[in-house]
Amino acid sequence: MGVRTTPYGDARKSGEMTVARVLVVDDDMTFVRRVTVSLGSLAEVENLSTGDDLLGFVQLWRPEVIVLNLLLDDRDGFQLLDELLSIKLSPAPYVLCSTSGPAAMTRVCPCDKWPVGTISRGTKLHQIRETVQAVLESRSELLAAVS
Repeated sequence: MGVRTTPYGDARKSGEMTVARVLVVDDDMTFVRRVTVSLGSLAEVENLSTGDDLLGFVQLWRPEVIVLNLLLDDRDGFQLLDELLSIKLSPAPYVLCSTSGPAAMTRVCPCDKWPVGTISRGTKLHQIRETVQAVLESRSELLAAVS
């Protein structure tokens, strides 16, 4: 099992504000710290540094957003993505695949059938927060439309 950056628990509220759950699946602790710092009080952040425990942990902890490094040392990220989408959680978590390189960019695709977007590993802290906020808002709108 990977390292968790916050204590595990069922606490979903911080004062009166609802706190989202964000799972970062990445073995680059510098990137994990950047995500954790950028989200501050917006989200409870957990980290798995390997993909081995991902499916079981997602079913147990039920994050709203998963930031997934597709280039993990132990597992193929695309296979993990397929497995995540196949477990049919309701509501499904939104997956942001972390990308890097000259063409890397951040995209939030508001799609109820395939809730996957990308986030550039070089994204500034405030942009990470804004991206996760946009994902959470999009997800809330989809859930409200279904209800």
